[in-house]
Amino acid sequence: LRSPYRKMLVATIDELLQKEKGAHEEMIKKLLSKPFKMPVPGYSSCGSRPLGLRHSTIRCALFDPYAEGALVLFTPPEISAHDALKIDASKKQVV
Repeated sequence: LRSPYRKMLVATIDELLQKEKGAHEEMIKKLLSKPFKMPVPGYSSCGSRPLGLRHSTIRCALFDPYAEGALVLFTPPEISAHDALKIDASKKQVV
């Protein structure tokens, strides 16, 4: 046997979920409408071009791997000065 109040609870929960979904969508729209900012304090990019345009040909790190609390997942192997001169700039691995 079902309680007559069960349908009322389901309807209330559905309304609540719709309100929460709408609030979530509004929050996402608000976040995406803001201009992009660098999350690292004191960061200066390697070029003066804005996002969306072609990047410079110089490869550089997009974050400071030596900052406190930085998570470094990959460190390129050390190369000698002679090998650094011979390697192609487009194939150079950066931190």
